[in-house]
Parts: sequence; structure tokens; C-alpha cells
Amino acid sequence: MPLPLIIIGSSITVAGIASWLHKKKKKQPTTPVTTPKNHVIKPLVEKHQQDIRQRRQETDKDLQVSLLAMGTTGLGWLVLPSLLLIAIPLTLYSSAPIFRDAWSYWREKRKLHSSIIDSVAVIGTVATGYYFSATVVNSMYFLGQKVLLKTEDNASQNILELFSDTPRHVWLLQDGVEVETLFEQVKVGHTVVIYTGESIPFDGSVVAGTATVDQHMLTGEAQPQEKTVGDEVFASTVLIAGQLNIRVDKAGKDTVAAQIGEVLQNTLDFKSAVEARSTRVANQLTLPTLALSGIALGKLGPVGATAIANCNFSDIVRITIPLGVLNHLKIAAQQGILIKDGRALELLAEVNTVVFDKTGTLTQEKPEVTRIHTCHSFDENQVLALAATVEHHQTHPVARAILEIAAQRGIKPVSGDHIHYELGYGIRARIQAQTILLGSQRFMESESVPLTDHADWHDTETSHSLVYLAVDGELAGVIELQAKTRPEIPDLIRKLQKSNLQLHILSGDQVQPTRQLAESLGIKHYQAQALPQDKARYIETLQAKGHKVCFIGDGINDAIAMKKAEVAISMAGATTVATDAASIVLLDKNLQQLGTLFDLAKGFDRNIKSGMAWSLLPGIVGIGAVFLLHMRVYGAVSLYLLSLGAGAANSALPLLKHKRSKP
Repeated sequence: MPLPLIIIGSSITVAGIASWLHKKKKKQPTTPVTTPKNHVIKPLVEKHQQDIRQRRQETDKDLQVSLLAMGTTGLGWLVLPSLLLIAIPLTLYSSAPIFRDAWSYWREKRKLHSSIIDSVAVIGTVATGYYFSATVVNSMYFLGQKVLLKTEDNASQNILELFSDTPRHVWLLQDGVEVETLFEQVKVGHTVVIYTGESIPFDGSVVAGTATVDQHMLTGEAQPQEKTVGDEVFASTVLIAGQLNIRVDKAGKDTVAAQIGEVLQNTLDFKSAVEARSTRVANQLTLPTLALSGIALGKLGPVGATAIANCNFSDIVRITIPLGVLNHLKIAAQQGILIKDGRALELLAEVNTVVFDKTGTLTQEKPEVTRIHTCHSFDENQVLALAATVEHHQTHPVARAILEIAAQRGIKPVSGDHIHYELGYGIRARIQAQTILLGSQRFMESESVPLTDHADWHDTETSHSLVYLAVDGELAGVIELQAKTRPEIPDLIRKLQKSNLQLHILSGDQVQPTRQLAESLGIKHYQAQALPQDKARYIETLQAKGHKVCFIGDGINDAIAMKKAEVAISMAGATTVATDAASIVLLDKNLQQLGTLFDLAKGFDRNIKSGMAWSLLPGIVGIGAVFLLHMRVYGAVSLYLLSLGAGAANSALPLLKHKRSKP
């Protein structure tokens, strides 16, 4: 290829990609991130953006110097040779970060990084008079850095939007009265009330109450800990039974910072994973390329050795693969899918088994109370009033259904205390000196509450769920609830089955409703009356048989299983514990996009593999051409441009297809 065409082609390619990135930066909406609704998060967002901005400015500066060197070199060759006196020092100056990166990687890890090949290529091209080739190497290196920063920034902004768009409330105790208060308004010294099933949002000390707290995510302790007056509690732990009044020892912004910091660390880990995947092969080829370059030096001289060094296309891998990731994350965001940890998108392509929680996931978020059965001397309103009091501060679907019907009847919950959540069973409470049990039939049996043998709610054909209420060891009533299947579920199940995915249902509900739902959807595998530990063991059993599991849930009972699965999916609006445990959140609050998500994951896997091929195969061809056809440096540059163009087109293809498919 003639030198002028190489110069023009390289300049257009680099400038085009750099311009696209700059244009994408301008088009980004600033409102959700720079001015989030939650003012506590704003400083954290700004801090993260400042870090990204600083790194981007450094990369932009390096890229601009490289482009200036490229332009000066091109003009020097074509028009004014004296410009080379400026271009050569400029090229070496712009190469300094590459030399620094190569040395730092070797000093810290004692391993060869692909930047060593870039360093050799720069030195070789300058030494042999191929100055323009050196500027191409530099520009591609810094363009790769810019793309990686863009990928990290895009993913982290999506995550921050989830926090900023979800204002959190707590129950603040003021003059003995619980007041629902915005999270950010809580200050050190305030007392907040935490109920069963809620995450503890602050570091603090217990001033009233006794409860069981699961803090294994924070401390690694396998067993939940009993907490009482005087004990310390920590943010991001979960109150699984009881009730606590906590004096806040750290302001809200400190604990939010910890939560967001953890999520942002996942983003950074993802960025590192993307970079590792896109450069692993290039790093592995560094030593063989150096060896081949050494052989070429002996057989073909310095020009041949330099041509071999220029056939290592690691910079293209570092550009095109993250571009593909960026485009897939954008497609997911446009579909209402938040990928908190991008590694989940890779793992999802390997999943062959999908396990659904039943209540609130396959069924609509809130069931309907269809009937209230009474026993002994209790009437419907008494049963409903006691149940509403027990469930007053709960957020799960059954609690919301009971509270809604109570509100419709004008029933106000009375004062209750010592509310203790039996994980997977129900709730124990003290109300006006009475012991109240509310939960499953299994809960009643475990507490030796006598049940009527031939009551109408024992009808084995019913598909309704039953919640039992006992007062002082005596059955007072049974609340019958009916959960409707989400309208999008039947089509979704058929689509997943056509994709040869094995489907399972896990539920803490009774056997009959679970079986009827499974049969209506054509799902063969299900387990009812599953406790949280049962769900986790079920996942482990599947994994032991070679299954790659995706678990979809929305409640505190699902959190352990979600942690066990390869991929965990939840919906926006689910319990905080479930959303925190999930690696993917469906922002539209339904499962309609689940099929799209699986298709996206498979497309992502194909795109990454084809991107690797387009980025590396031309380099292998180039090495062969140097030895067999005595191809020189500018031939290697020509293949470089071919590889870059093909890789960029491959990374953009999914986004183009998505735009064409949109109605």
C-alpha cells in the first residue's frame, strides 16, 4: 500500500474513533448522574466522576500528542522533511507512557505485558526510519486506554442511577413516635427502628430490643448473631428476626458511601475483567512475538524484526473488545436492564438452568385476599387487625396484601412489640400481652397449634395460599390469598424452553399452589415449602450435577440462593436484600426482558469471540508474510488498519442490529 494512503487511512481511522467517543461523551444525559435525587449520593457521584475525568484528561492529552506527532510525521514525509526534526522528538515524548507502563508491569508482577511489544515496535520503527508507524502504535495504545475508561464510566453511571433514583426511607423515633424519614435526613445520635427483613442502613448501637442479625456478608460469620441493648450493629447487615432501636453512630452518607463503594468496586472489577479478557491473549503472545522478532533480526535484519513487532495487534484487542462490551451494556440499558456486574453477562451465556422463586416473581407482586376464615370466638375484623399489626412494617407481597385489605375496611393496626421473624416460617409477636403467630401451616405445627382437620380451607383442590393466625396457642383464623401469574410469564417460559433451558420453581408456599402453577406453565421441576437454606441446597445440588444456574428472586428468603447461583437476577422494587444480592436488575419491574437478556448474553459471547479473531488473525497472517514474503513495516501497518476496521465493525454490529430491530 502506498505511503500516502496509509497516512490518510490511519489518520481517518484514529480520528474517526476518537471523534465517536467524544460525541458519545457529549450526548450523555447529565441529569441522572450529576444531579441525582438523593443528595447524599451526589458527592459520591461527583468524586467518582472527578476520578474518571482526571484519568480521561491524561489519556486525552497523550492521545492528542500522538495524533499531533502522526500529523507532523505525515506532513514531513509528504511535504516538508524538516518537520521530521520536530516529529521524532514528539513521537518519543508521546511514547513515554508506553515505556512507563511496560516497566511498571514488569516491576510489580515480573511478567511481560503487551506494552513491551509496543515499546519495541516504537523503538524499532524510529531506529529504522519508519517514524509514521511509531505514531500509529502510540495512537492506538492511547485510544485503547480511552475506550476502557469509557466502558468503566458507562457501567458505573448506570449503577449510580439505580441508587440516585431510589430514595430510601427509615423509621425515625421522635418523642416515642415512629416517623418515616428520608435516609439522608438521619444524623448521628438519632434513633431509628429496624424491623424484621430490613437491612440495617447505619453503623450504630442497640438502645432497645432484641433481634437476630445476619452479618455474614460483612464479617464472614456463618451463624446469625443475637443482638441486644448495648451491642454494636453494622450497615449492610440484615435483621432476620426481631426488632431493634438503633442509635446512629455514623451519618447516613458514610454508610451509603460504603454501599456504593462496594458496587463501584464490582464495576472496577468488571473493567479489570474486560481488560484481562481482551489483553490476556495479547500478553500470552508477547514472549513468542519477542522470540520471533529476535529470529527475524538474525535472518531479515532490523526492518524484519520491527515488522514482526508491529504484527502484535494487542492495542486493537484493547480497543475493539471493550467497544463491544460498551455497546452491549448500552443495549441492555435501553431494554430496561441494569447489569451491575458485567461478568454476569459472560456467565449468563453459559447458564443452562433457570430457577424461579414463585411468589412475587412468577406471580404478580401482590396477591389478593380472597377470603378470611375464622375460628373459635374471633371474627374477620379481629383476625385482620391482628395480622395487619404483625405485618405493619413488613414489605413483602403478602404483608402488602393484608395491609391493603385492612385499610379498605378501615382497620388500623394496633401497637405491637417484640416482633420476631422466623425466617421461612412466619412472624411471632406480642400484642397487648398476647402471643401472636402468623405464618405457614408448618409454622403452626412446629409451635404445636391445634388445627381443625376438616375445615374448608383444607380443600386439597384449592390453588390459593393460606396464612394462619394463632393467638396464645389457639388458631384464630386463616387468611386465603390468591396470586395471579404475571401476564408476561407464559410466553417467557415457552421462549426459554425453546432455548433448551431447564426450568425450576422454588417456593416457600404450600405444595398445591406451587404444583398447580408449575403444571400450568409446563415446568416439570419444582419444590414447595422450601426454607431459605433449602433453596440454597437445591442450587448446590443442581451445580453438583453440572448445571450452570441463574436464580431469579425478589425476597429476603431468596438472598442465600442468589449468592449461590452463577447469575442472580432481581427486579427493581424488590427487597433491598434481593436487589443487593442480584448481579442484574430488571428496571421495568417485570420479567418481560428476561428472554431478551439471554439472547443478549449469547450474542455478547459470539461477538467477543469474533472480535478476538478479527483482532488477532491478521497479525498471525502478518507474521507469516514477514518471514515468507519479506513484508516490511508498512505492510504490517496496512494489516493493522484492516484488523482495526474489521474489529470496530464487529463491535458495532450488535448496536446497529438493535437499532434496526426497534419499532
